[in-house]
Amino acid sequence: MVLVFLTSDCHTNEPENRKLVHEAFFPQKSTNKASSQQTVLIVAGDVSFSLKEIENTLSMLVKRYDHVFFCVGNNELRVERRKRDSMHQFHEIMALCHKIGVKTRSERVDGVWICPIVSWYTPDFFGEDYARKRPNYQRGWLDFRYCHFDEGQPHQFFREWMEKDIERVLREKEEHENVITFSHFLPRRELLSRISVLVRPTFPLVTGNGFIEDCLRRLGSSVHCYGHTHMNGSKVIDGVRYVQHAVAHVGEREQPWYKRLLNGLSPTYTPMLIHQSKM
Repeated sequence: MVLVFLTSDCHTNEPENRKLVHEAFFPQKSTNKASSQQTVLIVAGDVSFSLKEIENTLSMLVKRYDHVFFCVGNNELRVERRKRDSMHQFHEIMALCHKIGVKTRSERVDGVWICPIVSWYTPDFFGEDYARKRPNYQRGWLDFRYCHFDEGQPHQFFREWMEKDIERVLREKEEHENVITFSHFLPRRELLSRISVLVRPTFPLVTGNGFIEDCLRRLGSSVHCYGHTHMNGSKVIDGVRYVQHAVAHVGEREQPWYKRLLNGLSPTYTPMLIHQSKM
């Protein structure tokens, strides 16, 4: 049996979130050696901008789940010193994940493929006309102060990174096997809520990339997980279930728009079970 759980946007550099994650992310790793149950946790980006906090959080999660999969979000690529390249930090994070046993490439877990899709947002995600009418959209977004790419935006690098991974999965995947994909950014504009656009009209320009949708369709995904907007929900579009289950910033959880999204329900920060299969 494979149990797949989802979380994103833990932001454990915030002390309250750090405490919440340590208390709400209950151990799911099987202690029975004879058990065939495998637990998977998908972490869809934005653990922290601090390398130390990323290591502390992911190391804790590795002890609680049989498999932890992770992709970087925009927060992970923020750097404190302007002379430092964000892609250098990306490679440091990949090396760190390898060291502590966190998976950052596609892998099969008992007949279920878990496939991270690494990407970066593009301003034309919401349409070229929308972007053209907002030429100063970068103002007010921290990424444009703290993410620095010496070789320009990293789209081509991530495309090449993903192309190799997709080709490998398609070679190795058997027809009956399930595929679950995840990214930090949004693959489709329909997933961006009207509330978020009303709150910040430039938000659509820093949220997604259609390249993600191309990747998940090529892989034959049945479920795609994402983060970034902190607006949780589940929606089926053209046969794929899209799910977000973010912890979000402490301050956001008190905002009227956030409470409106809950629709009277109590917030749940424990990782969400998104898939269960028997072998």
